[in-house]
Amino acid sequence: MNATSHSKSSRHSTPTIATDLEKNRKKIHEAFNKRFFDPESNTCRSRTHCSCVLPLAFGLVPQANCRAVTSNLVREIMVRRHRHVWMGLVGMGWAMRKLNYIGRAEVAYAVATQTTRPSWAYMVAKSASGVWERWDQDTQGPGMNGRGFLTLAGDLNAWSYQGLAGVNPDPERPVFKQVILRPRPVGDLEYVRRFAKRPAVQPASGGQRNRPGGS
Repeated sequence: MNATSHSKSSRHSTPTIATDLEKNRKKIHEAFNKRFFDPESNTCRSRTHCSCVLPLAFGLVPQANCRAVTSNLVREIMVRRHRHVWMGLVGMGWAMRKLNYIGRAEVAYAVATQTTRPSWAYMVAKSASGVWERWDQDTQGPGMNGRGFLTLAGDLNAWSYQGLAGVNPDPERPVFKQVILRPRPVGDLEYVRRFAKRPAVQPASGGQRNRPGGS
C-alpha cells in the first residue's frame, strides 16, 4: 500500500484506524525522503526516470517539490533522452498514467509514438503482432518471447483508456458504479474512441478534434 492509498483509505475507516493509517503515512513519507530524496536537486538518489516516477505516483515527493521533480522528469525524457523513457517493467507500470495525471499527456504520447527504441511504436515499426516482453526483443533470442508476460502492455492499455479516452473511476463511487469521462486527444491524434463493459455501467468515451474550417 502506498502513501496515497493510506491517505484515501483513512477517509473510509474508523477514527482509530484512520489515525493509525495517517501516522504510518507520515512515517513512510519522512523515512523515504530522509533516505533517498535530495531537495536541492529535486531528484532521488539514483537519478533515474523510475526514481522520479514511482515517488510521484506513490505520493512520496514533498508537495513543495512536486513541480520541480516533474520538470526534471519531463526534461530527462524530452531533451536528454530525445522523447524516450529509460526504464523497464516496474517504472512503466506507472509512467504513462502519471504523466497524464500531472498534466503532461503530450509527453506520454511522444513516448508511445517514437519509432526508435525504446517505444511501443518501435515494436509496430518492427512488424510486432503484440507487445514484447522487453524493449529490445528484436535483438534477443527466442528465450525472451513469452506471450503471457505483458507487463509493458499494462500501463499503455490503462493510459489509452484513462488518459486518451478519459474513462476513469470515480474515487467516491468505486467499482465503476460511476465513471468520470474526460477524453484528451493529444499530438497528431484526430480522434479517440474506447468502450468498456462493467457490471454496473458500460462506459463509452471518445473525442474528436475539429479541423480549422471543418464542422
